[in-house]
Amino acid sequence: MAKPRHFRAWPRRPSDVPVVLRVARGERRARLTDIGLGGAGLRLEEPLVAGAEVEIVLHAPTRWDPLVLPATVAWAKGHRAGVAFRPTADRDVYDLFEMLGTAVFGA
Repeated sequence: MAKPRHFRAWPRRPSDVPVVLRVARGERRARLTDIGLGGAGLRLEEPLVAGAEVEIVLHAPTRWDPLVLPATVAWAKGHRAGVAFRPTADRDVYDLFEMLGTAVFGA
């Protein structure tokens, strides 16, 4: 019998990196619980609503400027949420790929 596929299209790495979350009413602090090319899990100070449009601002020691990734809240439960990235340019995906290969994200 074949092993069932995982529900995510892209694997994620565990993380505990602080990020800034830009939402309609300003900015919030959050922490990543995991991250991959397709999205991320978050621990939040204030709850989010599923379907909300947000931006995840990632800082890494390998970059001068932060990587800003548009995302949609896929699910939210209390002070946890999962987002699906919606990159606006191929360069954003490549930059995320490079960032995931750094020691910051457990590589």
